[in-house]
Amino acid sequence: MAENHPRPRGRPTIPEQAIRQKIHDVTFLLLINQGYNKTTMDVVAKKAGIAKKTLYRFVKNREDLLEQIVMGWEENFIPTFKKDANNFQQLIELLKIFLTEIAEKSLSMEAVGLFKLLQSDFPYREILLDKYQQSGIERVRNILANWLERQYQQGLLKKMDFPIISELVISMVIAEPLRQMALDILPPLPETDITPRITAAMTVLECG
Repeated sequence: MAENHPRPRGRPTIPEQAIRQKIHDVTFLLLINQGYNKTTMDVVAKKAGIAKKTLYRFVKNREDLLEQIVMGWEENFIPTFKKDANNFQQLIELLKIFLTEIAEKSLSMEAVGLFKLLQSDFPYREILLDKYQQSGIERVRNILANWLERQYQQGLLKKMDFPIISELVISMVIAEPLRQMALDILPPLPETDITPRITAAMTVLECG
C-alpha cells in the first residue's frame, strides 16, 4: 500500500529570479514616479510583498539596488546589430530598423522617467549617470560605428569618420529628443513620431 505523504504547508516557493525581477520592477516604478527620497528599502520591500531581510539577500543597500536598476535597464535596451547588408538600400533599411528599436526603448515613458531621475540631485547620482551614459548611448554609438565600418569594408560606403558619423546619427535620433522629452518639450514615444528624425539621419550617410 502506497504511503500517503503529507502535503507541504505554507506558500509555494517562488524562484529567486522571479523575486529579483519583482524587486527591480517595483523599484523602477517607485523611482520614476516618486523619486529617490521616497524609494527606501522599507518601501521597496513592502511594495514587493517580501520581508526586508529577503530584500537584503539580493542587494547590499539602496545604492546597490539603484545601480542594478540602471545597469539592467541599459543592458536590456540595446538590440543586436550583427547582420551585414548586401547593398546600400538594404544598409539603409537595416539601419532604420536598428534606430527604430533603439528609439522605442530609450525614448519610452519609462526611459525618459529614468533619465529625469538621473538629472535630479541625490547621493551617488554622478556615478550612476556616468555608468548610464557609458552603457547606454555611448555603447550604441560604438556598436553603430563598428557596424558602419564593416559595411565600408564590404564596399557599401565611402570612407568616413564613422565614430563621428555615429555620434551625429545617435544625437539626431536619440540624444536630442531625449533631452527635449526630459524638459517636457516633447512627449515620449509613441506620442512623438521619431520617423522624420530617422529619415533625416539617413541623409548623413547618403550625402557623406
